[in-house]
Order: sequence, then structure tokens, then C-alpha cells
Amino acid sequence: MSAAAGKSLPEGVVLIDLSQVRDRATEAWNFLPLAEVNGIRVSLSVIEGEYFPHLHEADDELFLVLEGRLLVEVADTVVELLPGEGLRVPAGVRHKAVAPVPTVAVNVKGFAGDTVRLD
Repeated sequence: MSAAAGKSLPEGVVLIDLSQVRDRATEAWNFLPLAEVNGIRVSLSVIEGEYFPHLHEADDELFLVLEGRLLVEVADTVVELLPGEGLRVPAGVRHKAVAPVPTVAVNVKGFAGDTVRLD
């Protein structure tokens, strides 16, 4: 952990250890909350396999791959994301994520709308 470990931080400041969060993953698709920033949910996604096709009515979604490989089907295109790469999917756009290998990603999405399942 960083040099701040064990020190008192100002109120509202949160130190996040991704390895500790990742250790809480127990299923094939885990969205583990890291923080809420200005009404936006930031999660660590520890994933493998397919997620169902869906869209978010009122929220954009951001995928940022840290480890592994993520395929995101958007419209008639498949986008491959490798570590260090990200993809923003606008609200209302159908998409489906597939992690062919164990993958760790940061997922950023608001709380404004529902996830609509499309399978």
C-alpha cells in the first residue's frame, strides 16, 4: 500500500487498494464498488465469460481494461480491449461484453437509468 497507509486522511478522502477489492470477487461477473464520484459509480469488474446483451437508458458506460481481454459487441462491431484500453458506450446503445479470459476492468456508470436486458 502507499505511504499514506496507516496515516489519518482528511474526512471524505478514501484510499483504495485494488488488490483487496479484487480478492472479494467470488463469481464469474463481479462489479465491486470502488467509489461514487459526483453521482457516478466506479466499480472494479472481475469477469469471465459472457454478459447478457443490454443497454442503459440514461447513462453512458465506460470500460477500462486493467488485465486480460474484453470483447464488447456494439451494434454490428466487436471491439477488442486489451490492458490500458477503454471504450465509452453512450446511453441507449445496445452492447454485450465477453471476457474470453479472466479479466479485470474498471467500469464507470451513472445511476440515472435502468439496465434493460435485450436477450
